[in-house]
Amino acid sequence: MRSFGVVVAALVWPLLAWTAHATAADPDQPRNVLVLYADSRLLPAIVEGDTAFRSTVASIPGVQVVFHTEFLDLPPTPSAAYKQRLRDLLRVKYQDVHLDLIMAFAPRALRIALDHRDELGPTVPIVFAAVDSPEDLELPGDVTGVQMTISAMDTLEAALRLQPETRRVVVVAGSGGLDQRWVAAVRVVFADAPTHLEFTYVTGLSLEAVATRLAGLPDGTIVLLVAFLRDTDGRNLSTPEALQRLAKSSRVPIYGLGGPLMGEGIVGGRLVNFESQGTQAGRLAVRVLRGEKLGPADIVTKGANTYMFDWRQLRRWGLQESRLPPGSVIRFRELSAWERYRWSIIGALALVLLESVLIGALMVQRSRRKRAEAETSMQRNQLAHVQRVTAVGELAATLAHEINQPLGAIVSNAEAASRLVDPAGAKGAELRETLGDIIDDGQRASEVIRRLRVMLRTGAPEHAPCDVNRLIADVLHFLAADLARAEISTELRLQEGLPVVRGDRVQLQQVILNLVLNAEDAMADGDGGPRRLIVETAARAPGPVEICVRDSGVGVKDGDVERIFEPFVTTKVSGLGMGLSISRSIVEAHGGTIRAERNPDRGLSVHVRLTVRAAHER
Repeated sequence: MRSFGVVVAALVWPLLAWTAHATAADPDQPRNVLVLYADSRLLPAIVEGDTAFRSTVASIPGVQVVFHTEFLDLPPTPSAAYKQRLRDLLRVKYQDVHLDLIMAFAPRALRIALDHRDELGPTVPIVFAAVDSPEDLELPGDVTGVQMTISAMDTLEAALRLQPETRRVVVVAGSGGLDQRWVAAVRVVFADAPTHLEFTYVTGLSLEAVATRLAGLPDGTIVLLVAFLRDTDGRNLSTPEALQRLAKSSRVPIYGLGGPLMGEGIVGGRLVNFESQGTQAGRLAVRVLRGEKLGPADIVTKGANTYMFDWRQLRRWGLQESRLPPGSVIRFRELSAWERYRWSIIGALALVLLESVLIGALMVQRSRRKRAEAETSMQRNQLAHVQRVTAVGELAATLAHEINQPLGAIVSNAEAASRLVDPAGAKGAELRETLGDIIDDGQRASEVIRRLRVMLRTGAPEHAPCDVNRLIADVLHFLAADLARAEISTELRLQEGLPVVRGDRVQLQQVILNLVLNAEDAMADGDGGPRRLIVETAARAPGPVEICVRDSGVGVKDGDVERIFEPFVTTKVSGLGMGLSISRSIVEAHGGTIRAERNPDRGLSVHVRLTVRAAHER
């Protein structure tokens, strides 16, 4: 009978195993995954890892996955009776559930999965995560997972990049078993740290005692928080909870090793990324559920830790973001108004700019329209004035023709009378001198009228060598009586030996005459101050000859210095506004220039420059 039973068993067990495998491989059957956590479900590391693992496994296309989760919340040192009750609970709870996979998070959960594998399923594959020393366990051939590496040295190097002045490192940990195990691992790593650093390990104290120690740390010190799950007062804590208390007291920056500490008060470091741990464990679980055989050789040992830093702590301690290790993740960055509302600001600015351009264009168009209207009105007035001046010109041409004949008769009669006067008589000499003046004035008047007729009929001016000093003397001699009546003192500063200029003598005299008369009118309208007229000439070889007429009159405003040479612009109440305009035309026709400037004290100076006659023209 025993041999028959052995034979039956040998035949039945392979059949049962094949049936179980076929059931597990059937895509229409749901996959049952048991997720074991040794600690509370409220721990941040468990929350991050569990969420990432479930989302990764649930992404298998066409396969339904049923998760069975146990948050065991084990005591620090469970008794033998506790362990037996836990064994009985798992056996009763899952004796009728066909498990396709067990996922154990953290070392104690993996130990439970290995110790109670007979109750859960002897052949169920196991995937673990967040286990720092899987090599210390004797893992069966169907167990794999993601190893958790504590990057203490990388975190220290990142801290030294941010704070190169550091000379002292304080390592803080609780008194729990995991706390002490991690501190021991950190001690081994820091044995290779730079020799100029002084390491102090603060363990085996209450949380308040540790906070007091951190409050008195000197400058040039950093704190590395390893883990703080239990203190000497017997309180069970989470490391983020302990960190919140320590960060309030510490007067130096605190760095950490675990991702859940981010945002609780640490500056940062190369942190264990429990979300990445859960994701990578989920990828291994997907491969196992698809039928792959994975074992200890497939354990993931790299790529689960990330350089992460708190932007708020960087700002708090004045640490430069540019010194962070390449590829660092910066959390909790507070966006500026520009970063937060960039496109809204750009849109608003673009709208304002567009409106400004439109308003500016409208204002320019309006200004142009007003200027065009003003120019049109001015041109209309000038045209009417020109028409009147043209009529006056035509009348002047007629008058010049009519006056020239009486002037000729006056000169002829004066010449005849001069011949009849006996110079030997008592008054004969004076009478002949008077008749000579009449003849000279008549001939001058006749010459002016002749040139006026030439100018009115647009004839070419008669250019000839001219002595500038002689022209000035003639004009002032002609105006001597008027200047004397106006009580104007005249001073001539004529440079001797001036080179001659080539031009129309009468027209140049008209220019000088106009400038002297304008100066006389300006001083007549003065405030009773001294009336002084200065006429000077100068020449600097090989430059032009310059004539300057300077008065002590009322002058003109700054804005009118250039405008006085424009047609119909005058500062006189009864002025026509053509004298200086005609003078400028005459000077420019002679190849010269004319300009005006205000005197430093009072009055106006007008400068005329005339081109010197070339040597071959003399």
